[in-house]
Amino acid sequence: MPDSIPRLSLLGITLFSLLAAVAANAPQYPTTLEVDIVFPRNDTYAPVYAFPLVVAIQNNYLSQFLKFDMTMLWAIFHADNRTNWIKLGSFQTKPPTSDDPRYLVSATTKLNNTEGRFRIEWMVVMGNCSITNVNASSTSTVDSQYIDYTTNTYFTLQNAAQPPDLVAATSSDTCASIEALVLNIMGATPLPGVPPIPGLSPTEQLQCPVFGNATTSPTPCSAQLNQTQAASISASATAVACDDWPTDGPGYKAACEGEPESAAPGLNTAIVQVSVWVAFSVSFALTHIL
Repeated sequence: MPDSIPRLSLLGITLFSLLAAVAANAPQYPTTLEVDIVFPRNDTYAPVYAFPLVVAIQNNYLSQFLKFDMTMLWAIFHADNRTNWIKLGSFQTKPPTSDDPRYLVSATTKLNNTEGRFRIEWMVVMGNCSITNVNASSTSTVDSQYIDYTTNTYFTLQNAAQPPDLVAATSSDTCASIEALVLNIMGATPLPGVPPIPGLSPTEQLQCPVFGNATTSPTPCSAQLNQTQAASISASATAVACDDWPTDGPGYKAACEGEPESAAPGLNTAIVQVSVWVAFSVSFALTHIL
């Protein structure tokens, strides 16, 4: 019996320490969420069988406290064609992780044997809990169920060029020009239409981000990649491509017959195929892309 008192005390101290750690990491407002389009850049690359698409989310730890319901859609076109897409795809940020920055990875096999000039149209879509919808250009609009931001990346494929290099794409002499979106978060409110969640404190009930006009400059150089991270992302891109690759297609056996190398420890990637979001993607594509 006497031994139970120290054990209970130790348990209490441990629980208190965990709660204190969570409270210490809770968001301090105002704060920001940043989305960086890591790859491709406005550059020239050699065609490859698994062409990677990579974005980074900075201050991703906020997803453990706030419900963003954020996803990213992408559509690849020939540069001079705005209506006939080559490939549609998407990322999502669920489940939340503490990785910061968090890298999201996708890929396509549709550019593996062609040259030319291409355009990727990117869209960030986020659930909107704010009273006023403030878009990426800091212009207030009427209330909306979603906030969305669209941008384009142009790139060229040439057989004589170098293959995609994720380290070079984020190097210190080029990273400042990475396309980035900064969302200014002024505070948080309870989720609309959702009753109080049992077991959460009043502060923890505040899970709906309130967006304001962006006043902070982006810091895309914080999303630089080293060789280990780049190799892990390339392996993840190959895994995505293999799911969409005809088994009798050129390059399939070399890239996909063995198990693709798993993501390196410490790098969390979220991969979502277009089939998961097909209705959502088509809806937004019809409204914003086509």
